[in-house]
Amino acid sequence: MISKIDNKSSNNYINNYQFVIEKYLNYINYQRLNKTDFAFSNIKKTSPYARCFAIFGLYNFSFQVLSEHEKDLLALAVMKDLESFIFHKFYPKDFYNYKAPSQLLNFSLTALYCLGRLNKYERKLRLIIDPYLKINLKSYFFDHKVFTSEPRSGNFAMFIAVILIYARDWLKIDTQNQINYWVESHIKNLNKYSLWGNNDFYSQYQSSYHQYEIFNYLKIDIFDNKKLIRNIINLQDFEGHYGPYPGGGGCYDFDAIKILTLSDNNDEEIKKSINIFAKELIKEQNKNGGFSESYKFYPLKLKSQIRYLIKIISIKNIDNLLPLIKQYFYIMLKNPIFYNNHFCIHTSKKWSDSDLWNSWFRVLALTNVILFSENQKINFRKIKFPGIGYSE
Repeated sequence: MISKIDNKSSNNYINNYQFVIEKYLNYINYQRLNKTDFAFSNIKKTSPYARCFAIFGLYNFSFQVLSEHEKDLLALAVMKDLESFIFHKFYPKDFYNYKAPSQLLNFSLTALYCLGRLNKYERKLRLIIDPYLKINLKSYFFDHKVFTSEPRSGNFAMFIAVILIYARDWLKIDTQNQINYWVESHIKNLNKYSLWGNNDFYSQYQSSYHQYEIFNYLKIDIFDNKKLIRNIINLQDFEGHYGPYPGGGGCYDFDAIKILTLSDNNDEEIKKSINIFAKELIKEQNKNGGFSESYKFYPLKLKSQIRYLIKIISIKNIDNLLPLIKQYFYIMLKNPIFYNNHFCIHTSKKWSDSDLWNSWFRVLALTNVILFSENQKINFRKIKFPGIGYSE
């Protein structure tokens, strides 16, 4: 067992991988409130999202197998929270047109897959997904701007695809025509980077990652685009990250790593880029074993301001300068102390605080680097359910 991170031999970061995993699993246990509930971040308040993220991490990385009783308890809690969220907070609204319930439904399906309990709740899940199966996809794509790279557009494209695939592959409902339409519409709207939309490149790749996971599951290869790969590599900053602010951001970094590792594993530039990221990421694990949105990023402090300035002036592609500056002012005006999204609302979570979402995404990104770069066996159980976290 590795007892500490070997900073002196950072080139051999794989030797530190198991230690990172051990600390991460300890963090999951630390966030556990009782047999079924987990806290998202520093405030010990239960969250249905946090439970899903904990289940994902335990499934991917834990040597310890949950007992059937533990799986039953967790699955029941997942299902109860999902029903409560949809039927009490949104029903009779068209909940499929809202991000939060659709996202929790997708996460819950993956969590039930990890627990081996999809079949047990098939009847209830059929009732929940039925409105999704009746959606007019053309109108849905237009309403949610799925080919624009606008915020949430990629999410909504993924949500409906996951439901259609789940219905086909697990419930044996014939949704093949709808899946075909989804695929054909996306291929028809690809841009020169094999992404969607014409917003800034940060928005394009971060949004399009969600659609990429569907193409990956369906074994449709649209990933080998040299312009896309070079542009993502050129986003990498002096700290090894890919996002539009210091520390990268869990989503931005993971999405970049996942897209890069879907490409040709003989590409030396890809290997160089993702290895730099991995070596830096290992150093950024917090003392409690978790990972944050942005390591040691305190926007109002001078050191963080300098980090941001260096990131801006060292940008490799002038087209990405304006998005960086816009992001800077957005953070300073809206989130100068706390980082909040709907996962962690009311938790007073700072940018550098650990949370279960970023922790899972960071460890998953590191794992993707190792699987791509090294012919080495690691303790990693792959999620074979479509959507976030899917692995071939």
